Amino acid sequence: MTRSRSMALAALVALAAWPLGAEAQDTPQRGGRATVALNADIRSLEPGINRDANTDAVVHHLFEGLVAYRADVSVGPALAESWTVSEDGLSWRFTLREGVRFHNGAPLTSAEVKASWERQWSNSGWSCRRFFDSADGLQVQSVEAEDARTITYRLARPSALLLPQLANIQCGTVVFHPDSIGADGKWRAPIGTGPFQLQEWRRGEFVTLRRFDGYAASTAPASAFSGARQALLDEVVFRVIPDPNAAEAALLTGAVDILPSVEPERAEKMREAGVQMLNAPGLGWTTMLVQTRDAVLKDVRIRRAIAHAIDLAQIAEVRTGGGAGPNPSAVGDSSPFFDEAFRAWPAHDPAAARRLLREAGYRNQVIKIQANRRYPGMYDNAVAIQSMLTAVGLRVELEVLDWATQLNNYLNGNFQLQSFSYSARLDPSLMFNSIIGDKTAQPWAQWEDAEARRLLAESITTTDNARRGEAFRALHARMQEQVPIIGLYYDPQLAAARPAIRGYAPQVAGRMITWGVWRQP
Repeated sequence: MTRSRSMALAALVALAAWPLGAEAQDTPQRGGRATVALNADIRSLEPGINRDANTDAVVHHLFEGLVAYRADVSVGPALAESWTVSEDGLSWRFTLREGVRFHNGAPLTSAEVKASWERQWSNSGWSCRRFFDSADGLQVQSVEAEDARTITYRLARPSALLLPQLANIQCGTVVFHPDSIGADGKWRAPIGTGPFQLQEWRRGEFVTLRRFDGYAASTAPASAFSGARQALLDEVVFRVIPDPNAAEAALLTGAVDILPSVEPERAEKMREAGVQMLNAPGLGWTTMLVQTRDAVLKDVRIRRAIAHAIDLAQIAEVRTGGGAGPNPSAVGDSSPFFDEAFRAWPAHDPAAARRLLREAGYRNQVIKIQANRRYPGMYDNAVAIQSMLTAVGLRVELEVLDWATQLNNYLNGNFQLQSFSYSARLDPSLMFNSIIGDKTAQPWAQWEDAEARRLLAESITTTDNARRGEAFRALHARMQEQVPIIGLYYDPQLAAARPAIRGYAPQVAGRMITWGVWRQP
């Protein structure tokens, strides 16, 4: 074991338990402020629109959906205190919890739930509509407000994915007050029901939230995004610090209190400085995207050669400090559906890669890998993979872009290879749904295959977990043959916090949560 790996593992294992013992000795208290470092500014405050991971984290402090993910990745209550399903599986009736008010004091009713849904549904910028309007999967036909506390979703066919998609953090299917929208129909201000409300957003500098003292918490136990989301801090400041060294220095000096993401090799140094290190398994999937319509990469032999050239174990070892092993599949290690069959992949075999390139008649055409420096893992993976591909005879160039440009290229399918990471999808069907599709209509799709679409639909329409597991295994076996994307590993969640911070924990969903966090005097 390398020294850097052993140091990282020591930090991950030895330190993870320490804050729990400290918390057990203390009583949570209200008041105070916590400052959280962000590596980039948020993109908007309209839920589900023009979003990224940082945006999602802030938005979910302000808003709530009907349901939400628990810490164990099951779906639990949020604005809905309960729900029932009709015998035919086509009608889902949700009962709203009582006493909920928006940040402007207005009471929550089913009318606002319906209006929020309809605005997103009609908004061309809401990329998640495809998840709720699939011709062969989940398809919502209508949303009806039956009475003040009852909202009903009607489906075209039974689906196992309505609850996971409503809880999907990236989709932002939350409820906002109509006053959030101006008279011109444009988004004006975030007025939600969450435990915090917006105080100030100074673009490029910070977002400040203050506790919403009118918040009516769920009676369900607090668990990640579900249940009682009680805010204890008076204020939370999300401060934009793009440089990771500057962010680390800010934590050590007390200018910030929480670093939501820490590189594993930095853990030992921070521990020695007296900082809390906290970790959790992750479901964010780090990948190398492949444009299968590209003139060179459309040949499956070249894609398989690339797969043989990449040493997945080495990539995972270096980037996670031994905190995660390689995983090429769209089924994460933390998923209840995961087993070792999902680690199967074309073996690291440079000789086989060279042979396949000869068979394909590769003629030294340039292949570009897009990456960015905002996310160090994406850049480092691109550099390592460039070296591995060059070693088997591919002519590979690195194209370093700003993150916004790379993200737009992903959405438009404008790349050959791209070092990329998918935010956590807490059900395997959601991750497969993020990569399978028709590139003509959905340029972001990675995998165009009729059988893959059929298997995905099967995993969505059945509620039998055994059948769903079979569909996922068949999908992965097909991915091994076609190599439409190259999965690398699932990022472990490693965070750091000042000694006075209590109750903070990284989430498997990869989004920071500050309700339940408090500051020791």
